[in-house]
Amino acid sequence: MVKLSDKIKAFSIIESMVSMVIVVIVFSLSSMVIANVTKTGISKEKQDAYILVKSMRNETLKNERFIDETIEVKGLLIEKTILDYNRSEQLRVLLIKALKNEEILYISKEIITLKEV
Repeated sequence: MVKLSDKIKAFSIIESMVSMVIVVIVFSLSSMVIANVTKTGISKEKQDAYILVKSMRNETLKNERFIDETIEVKGLLIEKTILDYNRSEQLRVLLIKALKNEEILYISKEIITLKEV
């Protein structure tokens, strides 16, 4: 039988188990943080609502289409309303809402100027 003159360096079972426990704890904490962030963050529907409202706003101002409209896109109801502004004949309030099942996901309210004809 041959004797080994040098010791072989290796991890013991206890060291390996301790490192595995640390990895499991870090993984569980990070998964809880990710779950909380995704739950409290902006949902995909709200992001879509924001994009649709802003695009309708830009299209309304670009084309000078100052009429009340309601459209349905991607399951969201987008309502555009032009309201009179009390203090001036040339100013209007552009109100755009994004709704899903009667719940307001995003709303934009802006004072706009009507160009003279």
